[in-house]
Amino acid sequence: MDGRKVTVKRDKITPPDHVMTIKGEGMPKHEVSSYKGDLVIKFKIKFPTTLSEVDKEAAKKMLI
Repeated sequence: MDGRKVTVKRDKITPPDHVMTIKGEGMPKHEVSSYKGDLVIKFKIKFPTTLSEVDKEAAKKMLI
């Protein structure tokens, strides 16, 4: 919200509705602006309803 970018890295497959917390990257506390809360991210994963043959082959290669 303040224009900063926060990089999020995952080394696992992210399941739908997964919640991730990044300490100290959230909103500043009202009384002490130098203190920042935690950033909480909830992942909303959208899966395609159809795949082309090329996409199907690519998905199969990722799963092997």
